[in-house]
Order: sequence, then structure tokens, then C-alpha cells
Amino acid sequence: MNDYETTWQQLIDAIAALESKTVHEAGDHLPMKRIIGRLNLVQPFKWMDWPAPPLSEVALDQLDINDCVRHITRLVRGDRFMEGLLASWIQSGHFRKLCEAARRASAGKRAPSLPKAA
Repeated sequence: MNDYETTWQQLIDAIAALESKTVHEAGDHLPMKRIIGRLNLVQPFKWMDWPAPPLSEVALDQLDINDCVRHITRLVRGDRFMEGLLASWIQSGHFRKLCEAARRASAGKRAPSLPKAA
């Protein structure tokens, strides 16, 4: 198991722990967000202008690592503007499934940097 594989498992475990919480307090997501940062899953890009449609569970297995990163970034950053967005994704189990899709798409490694926009 590589170092990043351990980090991926820590992320999945942190999300699973949050899924069982009925109320998310300020700071509950910080440990998870630190792990997300170590895996390079939130990256700078114009996420508010990104035209991708909302995710469906069926589409998760079809995403490449770049689109996984974009969706994760959109959810994490979007939570700043719409409080509770990330918590609802976590509680539904969809955020864990998205992160598991990112793990598969990255072959258990750190996510590469997104390509520069044209």
C-alpha cells in the first residue's frame, strides 16, 4: 500500500464518521478538509462558471480524475456560499461515493493538477 492509499482510506473513514452525525457543528469538517488538501482534491479553477450538470450516482463511475476534482472542489467551495451543502452530500453518502470514484480514477494516488484552461 502506498502512502497515498493510506491517506485515501483516512479520507473515506473521516467521511463515514461524519455520515452518522445528524448535526454538523462548526469545525467538524476540518480534519476531512485537511485530508482532501493532502490528496489535492480541491484545486483552483472557475468552479462557479463550470457548466457540468449536477452529479448522479450512476455517472460517478464514468468520471475521470479531473472531473472528480472539479465536482469535489465545487462542493467544498460552494459550501462557503450555501451553508449545509457539503453536510447534505456527506449525510446522503454521495460525497463518500464521489471521493471513492476519485480514488479509483487516480489509482489510489494524489490527484494531479487540473489542466490549465485554454
